[in-house]
Amino acid sequence: MKKVISICFILLVVAFASVFLYNPQLSNNALEQQVLSQQKYYLILQDRKVPIDIFVKPEWIPKAQDEEIIIQEVVATIEGNDILLDNVAYRENDIYFSFTTKNNMQRNGGILIANQIIEKNGEVSSGNFLSLLNLNNANGEVIIPGQLGIGPGFDFSLGVELEDAPSIQQGFYVKNASYMLYRYKKKFFEFGE
Repeated sequence: MKKVISICFILLVVAFASVFLYNPQLSNNALEQQVLSQQKYYLILQDRKVPIDIFVKPEWIPKAQDEEIIIQEVVATIEGNDILLDNVAYRENDIYFSFTTKNNMQRNGGILIANQIIEKNGEVSSGNFLSLLNLNNANGEVIIPGQLGIGPGFDFSLGVELEDAPSIQQGFYVKNASYMLYRYKKKFFEFGE
């Protein structure tokens, strides 16, 4: 009987460890944080400007005050990492678009994208994000964003003022040249620690 209980306990521990260690849903954010801290991973800037072009479809743009549309659709992919239009809200003074950056992290190494500069100590700085984002309506006319936001993480958001709302009803383009490509690789041996 003790042998059966011991075997069951060992199997339970192995099953729990397997789910925790190998389930990407449980560990993608934690893995990204480990890579950013650069304690267990090497992180090297590979490309300083990786432009993305997004077309925001007309059906994603709310038409009425206080309307919010949940989109959660991939609008750009860079090296297997996704940028999603998460949601769009028609607010009091603007129409606000929120984008999420989802790095698909790999345990041994890979590529991540960031719209901020990652320092050696793991801190991030926005650099010149604001100057690298341009909006144009479907006719190519420039739209000045009323509000820009960055974070949390590598997410970004922008607002189009209500006075400019008629010019985006046929959709509009977001050109964002703030993304950078980083290569990361797991450190297998650490000397001197």
